[in-house]
Formats: sequence, structure tokens, C-alpha cells
Amino acid sequence: MRINAQGRLVVNFRTEARFRGLFVLSHKGSSVASMVMCADHPGLTFNLTLVRSEPSYSHPLQLWSFVSDFAVRDYSGTYTLKLVPCSAPPGLDYSLPPVCSPRDPLSFELDIRFQQVSDPVAAEFSLNTQLLLLSKKTLWLSDGSMGFSQESDTAFSRGDVVYGRVMVDPVQNLGHSFMCNIEKVFLCTGADGYVPKYNPTQGEFGCLADAPSLLHRFKILDKAQPETQARSFGNVAFNAALAVDDPEALALVRQPGSDGFKMDSTALFQELSEGVCDS
Repeated sequence: MRINAQGRLVVNFRTEARFRGLFVLSHKGSSVASMVMCADHPGLTFNLTLVRSEPSYSHPLQLWSFVSDFAVRDYSGTYTLKLVPCSAPPGLDYSLPPVCSPRDPLSFELDIRFQQVSDPVAAEFSLNTQLLLLSKKTLWLSDGSMGFSQESDTAFSRGDVVYGRVMVDPVQNLGHSFMCNIEKVFLCTGADGYVPKYNPTQGEFGCLADAPSLLHRFKILDKAQPETQARSFGNVAFNAALAVDDPEALALVRQPGSDGFKMDSTALFQELSEGVCDS
């Protein structure tokens, strides 16, 4: 949770349906809608949105966000979330829009004592993961059985789509026992020929933190807080998207040890400088 530029409370939370189906904001078959209220602030109203949902009726994880309609000094209190469950019959495959039957809302309580804290900067990664930048969509979506080594060392022309893929080293063979998910994607370029590197012991944090050695730094994707993303460089849009938000990328999303994103390369051709992507 955080306070936005207008002083309003912004809360992001996840749900997991413990039934076959998913939660919905509203449904034409129900007269009620999902909502947020707070007895400690009876005059405070909220705008609830469904940010993303796993493409499944089998206990899907869903990301939600609600924003207060105006600002108050103290947001502390017990917040009641009323979400509309929508059940799907057995054997029905997931589709958009979802085909399901709404039920009476379920209530959940969320205690909030607001404090503004900074996210810690990771000093060490314990998994041997690989970041690949690809130019071919078919390779981006593949299971990797044919390898990536030759295709990952590629150059991009203006207008190309850059496909990013993060995956656990296949040598570890973790299979379905481990999930690899992208939470944020940063894009940066160094000043005066400097190449950003991630080496915390030497005070270098790649694209994760602002530094005098960086000429440009953008957070182009943020899974938990998409409203904080940089959408463009100058007047040219990045058009960045996580694989989980791309209906055509289900083949990649369903691979347990991999995740991905994509972006347009056009914005990167506005200035000639060296840059790297961090995930």
C-alpha cells in the first residue's frame, strides 16, 4: 500500500479462489458488485479494480487494487472487502469473458496501519536464472527444448518487438516444483560510456536505483503497481507488457520455470547510448 501524488490511499492485494471459479467485479446475473468499505472511515469511498487474473478456473490468483476517492490524514482502520464469487462448472475451460454463475458476496477484513517504507534492494540472488532478449515470438513462446544460445545474441532494428524471457537454468531441472515470475522490469542506460552492472558490494545496483552514472532509468513494468510504470520515453511509447497480460502468451505463462515480457524497441532509438535491461 502507498499514498499517491494526490494523498489518496492505494492498496494492492491478492486473492486465491478456494472454489472452482473466480472472483468478479460484477456480473449481469447479479444485482450486487464487489466493493470496499471501512467502518472507521464511514464517509470514505473507494474505487476497486481487478488488475489481473490467472487464466484458469482452478484456484486462480487474482491481483486487485483499490484507491480512496479522496485524501484523509489517517487511514488506519479495519477495511471490509466484499467480493462476488463466480463459480464455473467442472470440465469447462477458461475463456474471456469468463463463463460462470455469480453467488452471494464473500466478506474479508483487512487491518491497515499505514506506514511508508521503502522496498529493500536485493543484495543477492540465490537462483541461477537466465535473462534472454529475443526477436522471434515463436522462440519466446517455445519450451526451450531447441535451445536459445544462437538466437539470444541478436540485434534489434527500429520498430522491432523485443521479447524478454527469464527462466531457471534447465540444468537444475526443478520442473513444476518451482515457479519463476517477473515482478518488475527496469530499463536504463549509462552516462559517458558507463555500462550499468549489478554488484552491490561495490555500490553498483544496475538499473534498480538512481545513480549519477545513469543517463536514463525507467521502470517499464511493475506487476504489483502498474500505475507506477513509465509508459514512454519522450513521445514514444514502450508498449511494454508482461506475458501474463498477453492472451497470446499462455504457452509461456504455463511453463513453471519461465516468465516473460515484451516491448517495442522504437523508443530506444531516440538516443545513441549503451543500455541494459534488468528484471
